[in-house]
Amino acid sequence: MTRSAFFRFLSAALLCALIVLPGPGFTPARGETAGFVRVSGRSLTLDGEPFQIKGIAMGNGVWSNPASAPVRDHDGESFRELAELGFNSVRFYLNYALFESDPEPYTYREEGFEWLDRNIAWAKEHGIRLILNMHYPQGGYQSQGNGDRLWTDRACQERLIALWSRIAERYRDETAIIGYGLVNEPMPVGKTNARDGLRVWRELAQEIADGIRRFDPNHVLFVEKVLGVKDPKTGATDWSLPSIEQFVTIRDDNTAYEFHTYDPHSFTHQGFDWAGTGGTQAVYPDDSLYASGLSWLSFQAAPRAKTGSTDWQYLESGLLRVTDPKANALALCFQASAVGRSASAYADDLYIDVYDENGQLLQSLPCETSETHGTFSFWSQNGSGQGLISQTQGVDDRRSLRIRGTTGDANMTLVRLPHESGRQYRVRGYVKADKAAASALITLRLDAYHADAIRAGSREMLLQSFRDALLFAETSGCPVYCGEFGAGIHCFQKNRGGEAWVKDSIAFLLESGIGFNYHAYYDGSFGLYYDAGGKRVRNEALFQVLRDCLRESGSSGPV
Repeated sequence: MTRSAFFRFLSAALLCALIVLPGPGFTPARGETAGFVRVSGRSLTLDGEPFQIKGIAMGNGVWSNPASAPVRDHDGESFRELAELGFNSVRFYLNYALFESDPEPYTYREEGFEWLDRNIAWAKEHGIRLILNMHYPQGGYQSQGNGDRLWTDRACQERLIALWSRIAERYRDETAIIGYGLVNEPMPVGKTNARDGLRVWRELAQEIADGIRRFDPNHVLFVEKVLGVKDPKTGATDWSLPSIEQFVTIRDDNTAYEFHTYDPHSFTHQGFDWAGTGGTQAVYPDDSLYASGLSWLSFQAAPRAKTGSTDWQYLESGLLRVTDPKANALALCFQASAVGRSASAYADDLYIDVYDENGQLLQSLPCETSETHGTFSFWSQNGSGQGLISQTQGVDDRRSLRIRGTTGDANMTLVRLPHESGRQYRVRGYVKADKAAASALITLRLDAYHADAIRAGSREMLLQSFRDALLFAETSGCPVYCGEFGAGIHCFQKNRGGEAWVKDSIAFLLESGIGFNYHAYYDGSFGLYYDAGGKRVRNEALFQVLRDCLRESGSSGPV
């Protein structure tokens, strides 16, 4: 045996020894719960009765990669509050660093397990169950695409398998735990190409499951579909896999398959710079077109506005034909490029007129009125400026679109519609310049796109994500679980419809029998509680809609 082979053998032997060594004795937490939740066909059961997960997430500050237990996230009273709201479970986020440090792999910190024990006790006291979710594994947080080492460094994988084995050994008899979420929002790197990432994730999930089952036959495993798959050569992420193909299955008869949804993303994530939607405002529901996999092709513009005038100016294009055979989606675009750092441009009463091939008017589609609320996305080539809604300027009211402070190319893209061959179009509306530079370009455009998929209406787009998961459940014969859904705090402001989005989501999930988990209890962007002005604030609109929906749903099994 060569020297290098000997050390590989020795490392493997030590790993096995570390996995099977008994951990510190676990004292059962206070209180009593019924038996284990288990998979039965396409459902979960508890003591032979149907059990539907109705949960919320506790984030536990995992994104900061903590080395000590969080203190601001929640306490025992939080579990009482959730039980009174009608929740029966919590998706409990874990960061591996609470249990193991990178300099000392396989040496497990009792502090992390004591903190977990304390939360189990709180949960049991109030009839709440936990799903332990590895939200931040060895190798890095997956959701933002920065966790490639989990897939490229075998040592990270072995440490993750060993940590899950230790957790399973310690909590195998704990009925307050529903199960284990193996990896949150995996973004695997393929060995040969991006699509090969599906195989890479399936094999790692199977290894983790096998490690858990050595100690724990009792708890449900939650295997999540991929968020995206990454090319090993270019590092590019492929987002194009159809939803049902993003699921991978493993050999285990007590496993549920997990999906997340935040559709439409432009609505749920509006106003967050970190999500690339800082300049977006949207409402729910709306009937405009939602397209995925968009590729911009071309544009045609109306005459440009005069920058020397401060009056409202009416702009109208001629009849426009879209000749690119790839084009299947269109959008009205309000362009206000290089208006100047202290200047603004406004747009109001915008329309796309649709004509047949003979020039007969078929439809006038309003793109910015008090009814549409101006659903838009803002783009700036150099990051300058803002796109927003003005509450002081308007043609026939005090409301309009506003672009301010741009020093380069910039625009706001509004309502999209599908393009049909032979159709002709006209864009029209009012614009206004305020202190705009003489060289500023202010106009209205018709932009052409190719879209991989087109759905009409934000409600239809939301419900389709649930239907995709149900289709997988039907074809696989396995249960599915919505591990995350949620709307950001801006969705509950200015009558944008966050309450309706939550209500529609929960109604569909309850009707379909899909277990679910709202994101999140305490979070700066999506939380039932968040920090504002240095104070912990409750989102009262979200609190009310969660309470109403869960109380109407009734109980989901004994606790």
